[in-house]
Amino acid sequence: AESIPPCDLIPDYLMVDFPPSYQLTSSSFQYSESRPLHSGRRTLLHAGTFQGESIAVKVQLTVDGKSITLPLSCVRQEIEMLVHLQHPNIVRTFGFCLHPPCVLLERAPHGNLYQKLMDMEQKISRSIRYHLSCQVASALEYLHKLDIVYRTLKASSVLVWSLEYTDEVNVKLANLERGEYKSASGLLGRTTFAAYPAPEMLRYLYREEYSEKVDIYSFGILLYELVTRWQPFGGIHSSDRFPSSHRPKLSGITTTGYTTLVQLMQECWQEDMTLRPSASNLVQQLCQPAFHCHLTTQVLRDCISVRGCCFVPSVRQIWVYGEHSPVSSYTETEIAEGTQIFI
Repeated sequence: AESIPPCDLIPDYLMVDFPPSYQLTSSSFQYSESRPLHSGRRTLLHAGTFQGESIAVKVQLTVDGKSITLPLSCVRQEIEMLVHLQHPNIVRTFGFCLHPPCVLLERAPHGNLYQKLMDMEQKISRSIRYHLSCQVASALEYLHKLDIVYRTLKASSVLVWSLEYTDEVNVKLANLERGEYKSASGLLGRTTFAAYPAPEMLRYLYREEYSEKVDIYSFGILLYELVTRWQPFGGIHSSDRFPSSHRPKLSGITTTGYTTLVQLMQECWQEDMTLRPSASNLVQQLCQPAFHCHLTTQVLRDCISVRGCCFVPSVRQIWVYGEHSPVSSYTETEIAEGTQIFI
């Protein structure tokens, strides 16, 4: 009997529909198996090289004696998502290999954001925290415009390229294999990999549809991590032990200097998903210079009509004076960081 080629039997698993440039052999790249960059239940992440460039090789494992089709299916799901995405704050792929089943990705030079936030010796300036939030929001906006629900936004899924404000790219989203294209009615299904599931995902035990607003909820939790450098909910990730309030506590935590971010995070994690801002709303707010340069305000008395102001470098304050107050009696109204002052 004539044998049937495997590519005709299981074309999906062998990914014959992808461009040849993405189909790589194990001899075309190198990686070290001795010390993985990250170890998961189903994946190992190794440092490697491809065409002279540093890469991360994400190898899918066969778990509990299951068929090899599961690792191949995971590779396909990630590749299907990544080959169609082009955004400066989303990790890109170089291709895939079937033996071993793996995906070749950009390698983040500084690990993930969770590692940086939990390392208290790592300095993360106020300005860069605003910058990071804007870049993550920009990536979410891009995904949502393509009807993709990311579903697993958390600090460990945000890879760090730089923590310098002047650099064009600081962070990129990874783990895109967990994203899903939504239908007109939304998405349905349990997501065991969601670190902090949105209230609507838990309310009906994943039996009702949810939308991209689950990513907005997760973004609010990410802002909490950025501002406080604390794990929300005491580090609880499991949905069966998830707090009923769905919101981390802000009492007893210093958030001085992050007034606008705190207000935005509270909008993002509202119980009613229809009241949460869209990703486009987030970008519109976060990318305004006044949003992240503004630290605090003091309301002027009604009787004061502002006539002039000056910036005092020694105390980094803006002083203003009005018609009914002498020039020598300045009123502190704003404190600003950086060289640009917004009133």
